Formats: sequence, structure tokens, C-alpha cells
Amino acid sequence: MSLDTSSSVTEPRQAHRLDSSKLLSYLRSVLPELSGFSGPLLIKQFQHGQSNPTYLLEMGSQQRLVLRKQPPGKLLASAHAVDREYNVLSALASTAVSVPKPLVMCNDPSVIGTPFYVMEFANGTIFTDPNMPKATAAERQQVYMRLADTLADLHSLDPEKLGLQHFGNPNNYCRRQVARWSKQYLASVVQPMPRVLQLISWLQRSVPAEDAAPPAPAVVHGDFRLDNLVFNSQLQVSAVLDWELATLGNPWADVAYMCMAYHLPAALQTIRLQDPLPAGIPSEQHLLQRYCSRRGLHLPDPKAWAFYMAVSIFRLLSILAGVQARARQGNASSAFADAISSDAVLAALADAALNIIAQVDSNALLSQSAAAALAAGDVAAGPSSTSSQSSSSSGSGTYKSYFKQHAAGLGAPSATAQQLLVVLQQFMAEHVYANEAIFNEHAYGHNRWTIHPLNEHLKLKAKAAGLWNLWMPAGTMHGVGWQGCCIIHMQDACRGLCIT
Repeated sequence: MSLDTSSSVTEPRQAHRLDSSKLLSYLRSVLPELSGFSGPLLIKQFQHGQSNPTYLLEMGSQQRLVLRKQPPGKLLASAHAVDREYNVLSALASTAVSVPKPLVMCNDPSVIGTPFYVMEFANGTIFTDPNMPKATAAERQQVYMRLADTLADLHSLDPEKLGLQHFGNPNNYCRRQVARWSKQYLASVVQPMPRVLQLISWLQRSVPAEDAAPPAPAVVHGDFRLDNLVFNSQLQVSAVLDWELATLGNPWADVAYMCMAYHLPAALQTIRLQDPLPAGIPSEQHLLQRYCSRRGLHLPDPKAWAFYMAVSIFRLLSILAGVQARARQGNASSAFADAISSDAVLAALADAALNIIAQVDSNALLSQSAAAALAAGDVAAGPSSTSSQSSSSSGSGTYKSYFKQHAAGLGAPSATAQQLLVVLQQFMAEHVYANEAIFNEHAYGHNRWTIHPLNEHLKLKAKAAGLWNLWMPAGTMHGVGWQGCCIIHMQDACRGLCIT
């Protein structure tokens, strides 16, 4: 299925209607080409997409612009940052990566209720179905080659030459992505699914070492897939859309997101690739080779690729969980939001990611039977359902060893315990391990018998996160003491206990 960018519009939904007179008055004041236009301003809403509401502005038969805004209602922190979209579009406008030309950014909520920006209209075709059912084999091949080439060209740009050297911190991009989307998922759902918590736990332990400081950080799109590209009549890319998640980071995350359609579950028929692939569509391996060849890179390590693919699927899962949350509020920007963000879809995405992981790291996860039991709410799977997990670089021990020594017969951890473990691991990664060098220097310095001020600060953070017993008086545990307080590694305990 494909759509024409000029015809895929409808009347704005009730919650997304705009004040056309106020908007036109503002546009006339900031865009010289509209200074003499008296109206009427016709506003239609694009049907495609579930994130930031996007509108077609028609001023007579000649002038057409696009407006993109934050959705109404309560929003998650850092989500729907339309100002960042505007900044990256401005930087890319003169490069080989085709983007719509941005015209004006408005942060004044009094105009239409939320911040927004206006850009030129990109006329062309968007392929919303990755299988391209109405295209020929040759057309499919050309489109997919252009898809890989466009992403390779984006990642080849020098952020500093674009003036985007401060657009984001490229170090630990995927680790921060795991933390960010974990928080978004937990903030969006009423009750987290055990299989999703299981996926989060593996992702936290399995970030590739290269992510800490990528040798060639790049501008990453964050949502790079076929239906975010506009193609002209010659099947050349005329515009890359939807830059909401763009930043500086690890380019392999973008590549995996581009390839995600090869792995999506049947529950997402409209955005997954068929098996077998339609004629002309390259295999995942060939698409990867096309990208790597254009950039002069080797193919990624299989386990690292499994991580990037799993985190991409988890990102989509978390985004859809946010769509589900907005749908509950009546604020989702698409009429199809309920269908694509149901609990069944979220569960199928988690299973797809877990299956990819199992192919390269079969010892890292619970058995399929245990996962099914957890998904059904059965926490009595028993010790035999557990398997060994490798220790992470952050110092956590193994599930299997602790379980055998301290929790035999208690069964698999409950959803509550898994959620506590996720919160704990995030806290340790963000606040404890990140400051180990500071604490070590203090421990061997002349003030080593005093409590470092940062320790007191982290106590307050731990208490706010519901982890107050992370800090206990020295001597509470035999042989453990650190500056009058001890930081207790609770990760193995969380894995071993069935907290209800």
C-alpha cells in the first residue's frame, strides 16, 4: 500500500482542531510570502502516523505548507520535542539528505495551544506497506536500495560541520536508549508485562562495548523506516520525515530500526515484511551489505546485531505503549491507535525480541515455558526454569548461582520483583557505577574516613526512587562497609525472590 502525500488527509479530529484565524494571523506576521494572503486558510490533518499531529495548510490553489505540533494533553518528559525536529531539519536542508525546508518555529502556546513548526510540503509517494504490493520487482529493489543509501548518507555526515556537535551526547547512546524507553514503558502502562521486564533486563546487561564511545558518532534519525520517506515519480527520495527522535548517537541503532520489518510479528501485518519476501525486496543480509558497502564498513557482529535489533523492537514497543496511554486519554493522533497499541501487540513485540536474543544467547533468558508462565501470571515455574546469565560489566552476579544458593524452590521472580530489578539496575547504572571513580578516589584519599557528600545526595535519590534500603548502616551485613554506609547489591536478591 502507498499513499500520495497530498491526498492522505482528512478533517482534523475533535481533540486536534486548530484556530485557523489565529494561526493565519501568526503566519502572516512571520512569513513574508503570506503577508498579502487574506484567507481562507484550509487545514487538514494527515492520517499517517501516531506521534506528533501533522497538518496540511492550504492557501489557495498554489501554496501548501505543513504544520507539525506537539499533541494536546499531559505528555511524557522529553517526548514530542518539535523544536529539535526543526533544528535538525534546518541543519540538513543544504546536504545530500533530502528533507522538507523548515520555515518557522513557534514556541508560543497561545497561537494553537502547543509549540509547533511549519515547513515546506513534500509532494510524492509514501510506501506505508513495506511489501509494496502494487510495485514491480524492479521498483521494490530500487526503493530499498535508496532506503539503505539514504541512511548511509545521513550517517556519513560530520555533525560538527553541520553545527550539530552539541545536538546530543553520542556516548552510551544505546544504554541511555534502554533506560529511556524502559522508563517510558513503565510510565505508560498500568501493569508491566513480565516478558517485557525480562527483555529490559537482558538489554541492560548486553549493551555492546562499542556503544560507550562510538568510533564514528553520527546524526541518528531514531525512527528510520520506509514509511518515513517520500519518493518522487522517479523513485528517488525527495524527503525524509519525522525527525522527532533525532540526536547524535550510535548509527547501528538506526540501521537495525530500518531492518526491523523483517522481524515484526504477525500482529503488525501492515508494517511487517512477508515471508517469503516479495520479489525484488532484498534480504536483511543484502540490505545490511548495501548500507555497509556505501559506508565502507564490515557487517556487525551477530550478537551485537541481535542487541541492536532487540532494542529497536523494544523502542517500538515502548512508543506504542505511549500511544496506548494517549489513546486512554483520548489524545492519540491516529484513529488506528487502539488497534496498533493493544496489549496483544505489545506482547507479540516482546516475544519477537526475545526470540532474536535466544538465537545468539540462549543461556541468557528464561526458558520459553517459564516465559509463558510469567506472561500468564504464574510465578511458580520452579528453579528448573531458570538459566545462567552472564555477569554484566556493572558488577551484577549470576541469576543461577544466587538462585541455587539462596532461593531454591521459591520459583521464578514475580512481576513486582522484575520491575524492582529494572528500577534498581537503572539507578545503579546512572548514579552508582557512573561515580565509582569519584568514590574510589575518596576511599584512598586523606578524607577516606568521612562520608562523601555525593553519597548523601544519592541517598535522597534512592529514597525518591523507592530504593531506600539500597543504603544501610555499616555492619548490617557482615564484612560490608563503605564510608559509614554501604551500597548493597540487591540485583541478585531481586532475581531470586518472588516478591508479591
